[in-house]
This record gives sequence, structure tokens and C-alpha cells, in this order.
Amino acid sequence: MHLFLGAVIGAGIPVPGPWWRPPLALLGGSASRSMLQGAGQAWRRRWARMMSA
Repeated sequence: MHLFLGAVIGAGIPVPGPWWRPPLALLGGSASRSMLQGAGQAWRRRWARMMSA
């Protein structure tokens, strides 16, 4: 949570470590969420094709 707030707010909450960790953590979280959402949509599309055949 501190990394997310540090990435969004910037200087609002001091985060120990290099400056690039909070934005990298935020981008990693966004990428993993997008990947999981895309996998779910592909699974539903495949399931619908299997059930209609």
C-alpha cells in the first residue's frame, strides 16, 4: 500500500529505497491485473464456443 500511495501521491509518503520502485510496483500491478482480466475473457470466449458446439 505504501508503494502504491508513494507512486500516486509522490512526495506525500516517504518510501525507503530507490525512487523507481513505487512507479515500477504500480505498473507491475496494473500489468498483472490486465493480464488476468484478458485471460478471463479468453477463457469465457472459449467456454462459450465449447458449449455452443
